[in-house]
Amino acid sequence: MVRRDFDIAAAIPEGSVDIVFSNAAFEHIEDVEKAVRQLTRVVKAGGMLVAEVDLRTHSRWIRDQDPNNIYRYSDPIYRLFRFSGIPNRIRPEQYRQYLAVNGWINIEIAPGWILSPELSARNPFLSARFRGAHNQMDYLTILLCATKSAA
Repeated sequence: MVRRDFDIAAAIPEGSVDIVFSNAAFEHIEDVEKAVRQLTRVVKAGGMLVAEVDLRTHSRWIRDQDPNNIYRYSDPIYRLFRFSGIPNRIRPEQYRQYLAVNGWINIEIAPGWILSPELSARNPFLSARFRGAHNQMDYLTILLCATKSAA
C-alpha cells in the first residue's frame, strides 16, 4: 500500500494487522512518534513489529568512509539540507521509548552493522546531541522487534 500522506491509521482498519515488517523505511519517516501511535492503532493486541532500520548516512559516495556523517551537524544545519526522505537521525533508544510509551512490550533492539574501530577513530566528531554512550553511535543498522501489549 502506498499513500502520499503516509497516514497509516486512515489506510488500514483499526486492530486488523497481525505483523508489521519493515525493511529500511523507519529512518525515512519524518514523525516516527506519530507513526508508532498509528501502528499501535492498527496492530492487534499481541501483534508484532519487526523492522530493520538503517541508521547510516545514505549518500553513497560518503557512506563507506563516514557512515555517521549525518550526525556531525547541529539540528539547524541539518534542516538546511532537508529533502523528502532525508534520514531522520532517530537513535535506537528513541525507538524504544516511542514504542514503550505506546504500549509495546518485549522490545528488543539488536545491532546489525556495527561501526568498525578504524572508522570510529578516523571520524570522532559528532554534534553535541549525539555524543554519549546512550546514543549507541556504533550501531549502524538495527533490528527492532516488539509486541503490542494486550492491555
